[in-house]
Amino acid sequence: MATERALKFASIWLLNPMVANISTRGSSEGLLGVMIIALLWAVLQRRIIVAGILLGLSVHFKIYPFIYGPSIIWALDSSSPEKLAGKHSPPPSHSNGPESLSEAIINFLNRPRLTLIISSLATFTALNLLMYTIYSTPFLQHTFFYHLTRIDHRHNFSPYNALLHLSSANPDKVSSLKLESLAFIPQLAISAGLIPLALAKRDLAGTMLAQTFAFVAFNKVCTSQ
Repeated sequence: MATERALKFASIWLLNPMVANISTRGSSEGLLGVMIIALLWAVLQRRIIVAGILLGLSVHFKIYPFIYGPSIIWALDSSSPEKLAGKHSPPPSHSNGPESLSEAIINFLNRPRLTLIISSLATFTALNLLMYTIYSTPFLQHTFFYHLTRIDHRHNFSPYNALLHLSSANPDKVSSLKLESLAFIPQLAISAGLIPLALAKRDLAGTMLAQTFAFVAFNKVCTSQ
């Protein structure tokens, strides 16, 4: 894509008055957006350790960037950076026949993938241990567990809005079906599973955009932010 055209697309977000207004109300999406763009740049430049650190930092900052992990891992085969950027090259020939299961596992766990996994997990774990040392149990509650039981029907454009509204209207009603906990299943299946498998090896940037769109569209809480 030409630089001038890319700048126009970026301006839709950078110069958007709603984005500017939301960013003044405690939302950190602007800063997180910088982290994600830096993560994509690091992967395309094959700076895997830097990418792992940025991924771990982003997931610590806000949970949802973990959905990009499967796409990056799936894309990090022996392909060139050009292929990751969406520039297709002729497929390699397989003259030795199909590979065995053990060979497939060994080929999948290549050095870039292992480096990304280890560096991102190390960064994420270190930051969370630091926060837990400082804030103890409330850190776990407000950072992780809260999202499993969150019912927020105010200013919510989610497809689950009506059901969540009914649940909040009858908080004492006992039900074996907890929608607020099950809503993650289709959301994560699409954004962190199907989309990476289908698109990640074709165009990583486009895949991450599709993941973000799907994650927001199927989120149980979808507000102006």
